[in-house]
Amino acid sequence: MRAMIWLAVWVASVVLAFFVGRGQESPSPELLSPAPADMAAAARAALGEGSPLARMGQSAQMLEHLDAQNLEPVLDVYEMMLSGLGECDLRLFVDAWSDFDPRGAFDHTMSWEYSNKRVVGSDAAIRGWAIRNPIEARAAVPEIVSENPRIQGRIIDNFLVGWAHSGQPGLDEYVAEIQTPAPEKYVAQVLHATLRRGGPEAVFAWSDGVLQNPDYSYGLKRAAFRTGLRTSARWEPESASVWVAPYLGEEWADDGPRIMGDQWGKQDGRAAMEWVSQLPESETRESAVRAAFASWMKNDRADAEAWILSQSLSPFHDPALTFYARDLAETDAVRAIDLCGQIHGTKRRTGCLKKAAKNWYKVDALAAEEWLQESELDEEVRGQVRRPDQRGEPREGAGTQRAKRLGGPPSRRR
Repeated sequence: MRAMIWLAVWVASVVLAFFVGRGQESPSPELLSPAPADMAAAARAALGEGSPLARMGQSAQMLEHLDAQNLEPVLDVYEMMLSGLGECDLRLFVDAWSDFDPRGAFDHTMSWEYSNKRVVGSDAAIRGWAIRNPIEARAAVPEIVSENPRIQGRIIDNFLVGWAHSGQPGLDEYVAEIQTPAPEKYVAQVLHATLRRGGPEAVFAWSDGVLQNPDYSYGLKRAAFRTGLRTSARWEPESASVWVAPYLGEEWADDGPRIMGDQWGKQDGRAAMEWVSQLPESETRESAVRAAFASWMKNDRADAEAWILSQSLSPFHDPALTFYARDLAETDAVRAIDLCGQIHGTKRRTGCLKKAAKNWYKVDALAAEEWLQESELDEEVRGQVRRPDQRGEPREGAGTQRAKRLGGPPSRRR
């Protein structure tokens, strides 16, 4: 109780001193900087709060005043409670610590007894360092990595995220210098943090810096394009569709229409299909049509179904119609066969008819055989329709789910 009263009085005194002292002498350091013992008491009081919201609020208020002079008693409180503290408690504390001694915070938290606490603490130290001073942190990272090679990935990840949150330039150059055949992971770390900091516009700006630099590699540009588009289209698909347009002719942007269709289809299927319909006819557009419609189906089946059944079907609709008919074949094979027959492309139509006919054969072989004799399918495909699946019916037991996941019975997966 004493600690809580002290904390309230302390905060009030600081506010009062600010207003009274304007135009006068600056408040004394004693008023603004609480004594170590008082900080320890405030830490115990804050961490003792049952409500997470109240605990985080009080902890943040107290930790605003953490410095080198009062660190030790506060650290003692946190380490006394270490086994029971959650990730948010520790992140707040170490982030405040990293404001004035980031390397010390990293080294000390790496010595903590509990491995999960070491992870939280050291991650927070690196990230906080990079947020406040990415250039200084960058100079220190090689030495930290050499001393802790087993956690190199975590060190780099948190450094990248922190730098992205700082908003300071130069991060694209750093990522370009990382020796890796798969830069997607690092680009994703950067762009997810960039999105949180500045929204889609910040994502576009960072990605543009990579895509328009002639010195950057094909792999980095592809990673920046794909991740930038996927990340921004989840938030604002219309803005993303405008941003992506100038890049669609680039080799590293070949997957752009599919990504755009997939993300937009989750939010507004009709708008996604309209956008896709404006693309030049190509295999790339076909994959975008399927992706947009599949996402639409998964998120609003009734609306997607109503749309496809109302269309004057053309080759443009083939990927969407194929997806719908093959899905329908699981529950209504006869109706699916009728839809499959309206697919313009021969290969897609044959594959769709084969799937629907196989399902029909399982429940009514006589009727299916009668249709099969009159169908356009050749004798080889007809034989495949009549033949049971090689895997047979799934057996009950633990092996069934594993077989479904792996695509075959356990005995065949050696």
